[in-house]
Amino acid sequence: MPCTTSIVAALDAFRDLSVSRLAVVDPYPPDLNEKVVSYLKAWGFEARSLVSLTTEFTTSSAVSVADIYQAAKRAVREADNPDAIYIPCANFPVVDVIEDIETDLGLPVIANMTSQLYAAFKAIGMREKIDGYGRLMRLLAGG
Repeated sequence: MPCTTSIVAALDAFRDLSVSRLAVVDPYPPDLNEKVVSYLKAWGFEARSLVSLTTEFTTSSAVSVADIYQAAKRAVREADNPDAIYIPCANFPVVDVIEDIETDLGLPVIANMTSQLYAAFKAIGMREKIDGYGRLMRLLAGG
């Protein structure tokens, strides 16, 4: 049975979008942030900035979309010419703000949930454009 993980789905999404320089936004503590940056680097991707909202796992779902949006703006500002914004963590409520971030900042957003859905839909051959959730989901239809 084919399978993947959230990080592998994100790496595949980076490749499909032809991005390598990332502005990262996450809810993780410093020790986990270091692991995220190291893992990305090991696979050929560069975290040009990392903005962490430093929440506990049990409270990361309570972060507001406004806080995520502001963190994305800060991450892009601190990065040196990023290609995309990476927002990992399935518990982080990012899906409803992806389109706003992309529209306002002009960069694709690869989030945990959208990269996993993208990988699953690609695996079953779904080629329909899904609007409202960012460039990655629209990529399913070739655009």
